[in-house]
Amino acid sequence: FKIFKFRSMKNDANHYLPPSEMNDDIQREMETGFGHFLRRSQLDETLQLINIFIGQMAFIGPRPGAAKNEKKLIEERETISPEIYSLRPGLTGLAQIELIEDKHDPRLKAEKDYEYLKNISFFLDIKIFFKTIIKCFKK
Repeated sequence: FKIFKFRSMKNDANHYLPPSEMNDDIQREMETGFGHFLRRSQLDETLQLINIFIGQMAFIGPRPGAAKNEKKLIEERETISPEIYSLRPGLTGLAQIELIEDKHDPRLKAEKDYEYLKNISFFLDIKIFFKTIIKCFKK
């Protein structure tokens, strides 16, 4: 499915460069001025509410990570457990709230996605939901 997002990158940006290979300088160079604001405020994700309302995504679950530039994440998920793809992708997930320093490490993201899969519960979803809100307001 197509993920709805605001365009935050310049037209000539390298769209195949995965987030795991971007540092702040590279990202700033590829973003538009308004795109920088959207990404820092995490408002670029709000259009994904459309995906949620039409049933393609959930609020909580592993991030989609199926973009052409995220081959390493896809490989890691398939190595750890292809079952991760049985879950509906989410707007936020365990990896997004627990990985701070290594937020772009594909292996760690896949491990957190698997941890979520094995421990999925209503209470875990509530915890992720509130931690996401807190994280957004801290920025």
